[in-house]
Amino acid sequence: GDWLCAEEIARVLKRTNGWVSPRLIAFDAHSEFRRAPSGHTIKHYPPTVLVELKRLSEVPEAGDWLNIRQVAQAVSRHEQWTASQLLKLGIPSELRQTKRGIAVQHYPPKVVEELKKLSEVPEAGDWLTLPEIALMLGRSKRTVKSLLERHSLPSELRRVKDGRSLHHYSPEVVKGLMEQSKAPPDAGEWLTILAIATTLCRSQGFVATKLAKLGIPSELRRDKKGRDYSHYPPNVLERLKEII
Repeated sequence: GDWLCAEEIARVLKRTNGWVSPRLIAFDAHSEFRRAPSGHTIKHYPPTVLVELKRLSEVPEAGDWLNIRQVAQAVSRHEQWTASQLLKLGIPSELRQTKRGIAVQHYPPKVVEELKKLSEVPEAGDWLTLPEIALMLGRSKRTVKSLLERHSLPSELRRVKDGRSLHHYSPEVVKGLMEQSKAPPDAGEWLTILAIATTLCRSQGFVATKLAKLGIPSELRRDKKGRDYSHYPPNVLERLKEII
């Protein structure tokens, strides 16, 4: 029939027995003992196996190209991290066959050096990400981001446990941020510019100009609704009344 032994498959594909045999094993190809023209009873394989091996023979061999597991081992990182970084780098893979004859995606050798550069990112240690700082301070991420940007506090790329590189802030930065983010005192009788302007029947711009001339500093205080605004001491009204 159309069934072929390993030697006949090798002849059809113009490959060596050394190429065909391991691939038949890797495929765990179905076989049956059948009588060959020589009269010997040997293993034969159905036509579907020849089709699969023919398709595989058209796939280039890996050579020095690496599959995802080999790349991960080369850079001493997890496969998940390796795959995500390769995706970010936009390095395409190609279907190549391993020495065992299995066709899987492979990457060019240059990816190892590219990923080693990324692997040089230090571990996070006691450094914290923005969400972690927000959770620790009990503040929103938006508020913490605003504080970090307002004070131009620097971040660095650090590696988290799953291998991702994220922006982190040093313990010193976090400590300083904790001091700055402490809840301000209640406003009490202190006044905002709006409150001063309303009391004096003047515009906020006018009041701000006069306050600047008097050199009266403001302080961050919390109003009854829990909002933090710049406030001025109660005696500011008397001082303003003296000059307007």
